[in-house]
Amino acid sequence: LNQIKLFIHRNFRSIVSTSTRDFSQVIYDFNNTFPIDEKNGNKQRNEVLGMMKNIFNYNKFRDSRKI
Repeated sequence: LNQIKLFIHRNFRSIVSTSTRDFSQVIYDFNNTFPIDEKNGNKQRNEVLGMMKNIFNYNKFRDSRKI
């Protein structure tokens, strides 16, 4: 959980900025922070991806903005 918090802290501006078009540095940081671990079936990485989807749930955000 701490690694997720640090990752978001490092990349927050790039993630939420409407002007960001190139996310390659964010993806690079994500892959280094949460590397693919085929030996263990990527369990930790898959858990992190699930948490990220919950944190950055665009559909939920969009739906909450409907008038």
